[in-house]
Amino acid sequence: MSSEMYDSDSSNTNYFQPEQTENTLRIRLEIEEALEDIEMFLSGQKIVSNDEGKLVKAPIGNPKANEQGVREIMKVVRSYVNRGTVQGNITDVQMDSLMLDYKRGMANLLSFHCDEWVINRNERVDIVNFIEPFILMYISRAKDDGERQSYMATIRDRQKEVISNGQSGFSMFKK
Repeated sequence: MSSEMYDSDSSNTNYFQPEQTENTLRIRLEIEEALEDIEMFLSGQKIVSNDEGKLVKAPIGNPKANEQGVREIMKVVRSYVNRGTVQGNITDVQMDSLMLDYKRGMANLLSFHCDEWVINRNERVDIVNFIEPFILMYISRAKDDGERQSYMATIRDRQKEVISNGQSGFSMFKK
């Protein structure tokens, strides 16, 4: 893993409540920061501020897996956590099935590759359990078409605002 530097001004961390606009839709679909948190957990890293005020990745303990293992685990995570998944329409039964598939699949993957990826056998359950709530919370947004319905509410609110302000046109992803 590289010790990639980040300007503190360009951090992806958002500490504000955005207006209900097309930017809100973009923010709701943004997943890279959360995926990076999982990757840093697996790599045994965290983001800290260095002496120059720059945000850098720093080791905080032993990695849960080697670089290849982290990459392969993240592939699985990304197959569940992506923009397409969250825009699906699933039932409770389907969500339960997806979560069971995740747990079984990840447990098997870590069991088969634990030596190759230098994973401590005693930490395999910790890895599965650390990632599971994130996946559950993410895919639950697709339950009963909830995410798309919330988009539509956001779009309707924005259209009302545009009409009441006399603005013309609406682009959902306008910069």
